[in-house]
Formats: sequence, C-alpha cells, structure tokens
Amino acid sequence: MGKEATARYRARMKAERPDEYAEYLLKHRNYAVQYRKDNPEKVKAGNAKHRKYAYGLSDVAIARMFASQDGRCAICQKDLDLLQTRKWCIDHNHDTGTVRGILCYGCNVALGQFGDSPATLVKAIKYLEGTLLVHGEDK
Repeated sequence: MGKEATARYRARMKAERPDEYAEYLLKHRNYAVQYRKDNPEKVKAGNAKHRKYAYGLSDVAIARMFASQDGRCAICQKDLDLLQTRKWCIDHNHDTGTVRGILCYGCNVALGQFGDSPATLVKAIKYLEGTLLVHGEDK
C-alpha cells in the first residue's frame, strides 16, 4: 500500500471506527519501538539516509555541527549526545530548507509550536517577563 492509500485508509478508519483506530495505532507504535530495539544498526543507517536526503548532511557534517555547538542545543545549551538520535533534531527553515543548527527535542518542538515566527516568540517573551499588554493594561 502506498503512502497516499495508507493515509486514506487511516483517515477512514479514524472516522468510522475510532476504537479500532486507537488499537491500530498502539499496535504499530509497539511494533516500531520493538523494531528500534531489535535493529539499532538498521535504524541508525535509516536515520543517516534521511538526514542526507532531507538536509544534504552527512554524518561527518553533523559531527562538525555538534562540535561547533560544543555538543549542546543551540537554544537552551542542554548537553546532547550525538549517538542518541531521538534526543536531538536538525533545525531548518521550512520555507527555504536552510539548516540552522542542532536543537534538543524540546526546543525544536517549541519553535514549531510558535510557527517559527520571531514576532510570536517576542510576544511570548514579553508575556513571560510580564511586560505584554494584558486585558487592556500595560504592565
């Protein structure tokens, strides 16, 4: 079954049989977890292939990026382990595809939640600092 057919099947199952869909997701999640445990070398090779295809980065280029960031997330400075590929992400501009750096999973998700928007991030910072206009009053 191709990607499009699989997507249609999942959408139809989710709409028509939500209980079966939840069971289906759990089954496939458990399979994926077990596969990663049983086949670490295949998973590593697949990750490297994806990074090369999606970002044009070889393992050597990624190691250089890690070194240039002292093995830390470019935002929060959390220590990252190059070998734990599920703990870090290659951050990139979704419009241009330009790679910006390596982030921890949390920082990468946070940027995505803010839509990679500097203006929205500035508002969030002002909100956290207590200086954003709230309920019609400037703090």
